[in-house]
Amino acid sequence: MARLLVILIAAAVVALLAAQFRADRHEHRAAEAVDLAAKGRASPEAVTQGLDDLRKARRFYADGSALRHEAALLLFAGRFDRAHTAARQLVDMEPENFDGWVAVNLAYPDRGGPQARLARARALQLNPLGASSITALETQPVLQQAYRRARRSP
Repeated sequence: MARLLVILIAAAVVALLAAQFRADRHEHRAAEAVDLAAKGRASPEAVTQGLDDLRKARRFYADGSALRHEAALLLFAGRFDRAHTAARQLVDMEPENFDGWVAVNLAYPDRGGPQARLARARALQLNPLGASSITALETQPVLQQAYRRARRSP
């Protein structure tokens, strides 16, 4: 009986490790899509695949890491409404998440609007030394192009 119990526990551990490995692989592939998008080199298919990988990874992770990657990928792809939704989910789940508040800030194409300013202020409240990081992201060429496209479209 004890052997059977040990075998069952071992099988459960192996299954858990396999699931963790799959989730890690999905999140790693999605992080590669974020990197491509940040450089302006992600095709729409790569963005879609990255979002699918993040959806699969999120089933396993209880923290907001997949949501953080999702918000970043959507921001760099210029999908601000969806980026805002992901970022809001992240800060609702983790109210003290600096990256989440930065993403909420960046998801507003109207950079000077009150919501963007409030989100930026909350991020800086959490990390007073983060201003240069936020500015670097705000002025990134890929995001600037996406903001221009968003302002031109109805």
